[in-house]
Amino acid sequence: MIMTFGDVNRRASSGITEEAHVASQLGSVRVLAEALTFFERTLPISSSCFYWINAESHAVHLQLRELDAVWLNAYREEFHRYDPLHPRRWRADCGRVTSFDGTLRTTNCDIRNYIDNFLLPQNTPYQAEIYFWQRDRMIAGISLLRTSDLGAFGADEIQFIQSVLPLVDLSFSLLPEAALPDSIVQKLTQREAEIVTMVAAGGSNKLICRKLGIELPTVKTHLKRIFQKAGVGSRTELINKLYLASH
Repeated sequence: MIMTFGDVNRRASSGITEEAHVASQLGSVRVLAEALTFFERTLPISSSCFYWINAESHAVHLQLRELDAVWLNAYREEFHRYDPLHPRRWRADCGRVTSFDGTLRTTNCDIRNYIDNFLLPQNTPYQAEIYFWQRDRMIAGISLLRTSDLGAFGADEIQFIQSVLPLVDLSFSLLPEAALPDSIVQKLTQREAEIVTMVAAGGSNKLICRKLGIELPTVKTHLKRIFQKAGVGSRTELINKLYLASH
């Protein structure tokens, strides 16, 4: 069986247009969504989470699979502060794949809080984290979770995940030439396309204001029009529809 990531139609281009830039951004998340699907099909996984990482190393636009949304809200409101595998706690010596065993004893109060009040109540004590980079920035991550009956991630499984990452990197290298993958994006104006790109990177309204030199009400107006064209009501729905709808 031949495995491919980022099944995107490509076109020749004389330069990097705004549309091509947005296409690359959309393609990035689709590549990673396909990677997540592959790992779910080849490893024993009870649940998972895909997320985009913004410039401040915060996880945004989280997409859950087989996880209760109640716990997503709890994570956003509190437990991201204690997550030992959160991207802002990543260190270069950890590599691109790391794991966590919530059954091990620890005297760290924050980690104990994370285990006792977040992981164990969901029965997901075992966690593997995969960090993805594009050029010089960490752009996304995948959390693979296991229930107690499935056991911890072994060294061979971590090595297997690492062996797949070059294929993801190869797909990333092809993205600048990607054609627009979604008719919704083709309806956007150049300014709307810029804003979609920043939303995809986790940019807040205030950050978009600063980057584009426009006022906050103008950003809100653009977002309203983008949502209307995409047929969604929020940033999360926009990300889901444009990036993960086909997975």
